[in-house]
Amino acid sequence: MSQRKKTIELKRALEAAVTANQESYLSAEEQTFRLKLNEMRAKNVFVFLAVIGASADKKVKKVVIATKRQTKKEQKEIMAETRKELKAMAPLILPPYTVIIPAPGLGKLTPAALCNYCIDKFPRINSVPAFATCLPSVDYCQAIYDELFPLASIGKGIGSDDRLAMNILVKQLRENFGATINSVANLSNGNPKLFSLINVNTKRKSVKNTKRLGAPVVTINTKLGQNTLGVRCKPIRFAKSYTVAIGTGDDLSTYKNFVGTSNQLIDGLTGGDLVNVYMWANTGKQAGYPSIVQSVRVPFS
Repeated sequence: MSQRKKTIELKRALEAAVTANQESYLSAEEQTFRLKLNEMRAKNVFVFLAVIGASADKKVKKVVIATKRQTKKEQKEIMAETRKELKAMAPLILPPYTVIIPAPGLGKLTPAALCNYCIDKFPRINSVPAFATCLPSVDYCQAIYDELFPLASIGKGIGSDDRLAMNILVKQLRENFGATINSVANLSNGNPKLFSLINVNTKRKSVKNTKRLGAPVVTINTKLGQNTLGVRCKPIRFAKSYTVAIGTGDDLSTYKNFVGTSNQLIDGLTGGDLVNVYMWANTGKQAGYPSIVQSVRVPFS
């Protein structure tokens, strides 16, 4: 059995003994050590016991290995920074109501990365009074985090039983803290600047276009070879395709149309012809406004 696994098993045995009020199994030395263990936990230090020949009724050799996590000082610094940003927002005019869609990406994080992500957000949420009623609460998520952190800190040497427990805790933390973030988004009441205080990414809400697209600004290139024109414009939002119309006269129905991207190469034209060029964007249901006409001569070479 690995040293780490022995450490975790003894830790669990001691905690189980205390839970069941089986104090008689602990020697005076072990009880003193347990008090020290609790004292170190109160200082945000996780403690593991390395054991040789461990049992509940025998003396054991103990080695303390402390894995430090975020300190109270670090938490206070994060909270002070968040409160400073919140105070700076107070005199500003409220922005227009915006639908906030959080995109924390919790599903892509490893257990260790998930712990680091969450412990950075907990004090930020706690710093904003408007988020005090978020559900699930930060304290609830913190309790899951406290159980997960020791297991996530083990790394590749984790045993199968501990891995199973870790996977369950990871799922719980992802689901609950994801719900907490969504609750914070609702409590932000459409104020994206307020939500940004917790430093969580967001994504845009999909918007449907019902208006006719505007006219593009067209650039024509006559240096691409014989009987060829290059026609392009800057991409227009909501456009699915672009139409280039080439011909003469005022009746666009007589023009030859070429449908493609915002950057098209039109070949097969007649060199020397003076032609008019229009371009417009298409949404798939309707054509946009045509560009200003440009007259160019198709190159011979």
